[in-house]
Amino acid sequence: MGFCLSTQKLSFIIPTLNERPNIEKLLPDLEAYITINGLNAEIIVVDDSSADGTGAFVDAFSKKALFVRLITRAKSNGIGSALQEGYNAATGDVLISMDADLSLKVNEIDSLLKGLNSGADFVVGSKYLPGSVFERSSFSVAFQSKISRIGNRVIQHLSGIPLTDFTLNFRGMHRRVWKTLRPTNHGNFFLTECIFQAKDHGFVLKEVPVTFLERAHGQSKTRVMRQIPVFLKNTLRYSISRIYKMNK
Repeated sequence: MGFCLSTQKLSFIIPTLNERPNIEKLLPDLEAYITINGLNAEIIVVDDSSADGTGAFVDAFSKKALFVRLITRAKSNGIGSALQEGYNAATGDVLISMDADLSLKVNEIDSLLKGLNSGADFVVGSKYLPGSVFERSSFSVAFQSKISRIGNRVIQHLSGIPLTDFTLNFRGMHRRVWKTLRPTNHGNFFLTECIFQAKDHGFVLKEVPVTFLERAHGQSKTRVMRQIPVFLKNTLRYSISRIYKMNK
């Protein structure tokens, strides 16, 4: 089922933790994207009480851009928890989430929307599909990207879901999809858990290639090596559950 941009409302959900230099550029860019395309949209920033003034900037920006909303949380409880709070607060028919670190290009939101308009229920961006660009200028980023790619291949193999990137927070879904999901993980595995549950509910999944840039400001909150045991344990649990259901 596609949708019509002229009648549907879009909700952009952006989790933040100490991202002021990045959000200062991202919000104006998103505002311009919404205006140029004539979208009925809202932007929800879920900030985990950033110490660098991220929340203060978003609050000030929202005074002139009334479709921007700030949700301030008392403490950081993981990206999954932040996204869940943003999704639940959203009023749009289509929910789009992305990171605030400028690693993703705003104009590539077009790819998510086209995927939804072509019949997909849930569209995820991939750093690994043909046509994608993954910037790796430093050794640490190149190393982490290698580990991430291997990890995603393992998830693909164990889950039986033919996607290449289960972990990128650049995705769009119809609101009705989110309403059926019941993710429990508060960390990064939330992103993968949503894909697993959407697949189990029979929703149509689609991937689109993205340009993934190294962040210009601040530090990544993702610790790949710490995440590996969490992803393996939960993916194995999902795989065993899927096999059991198939054999019933």
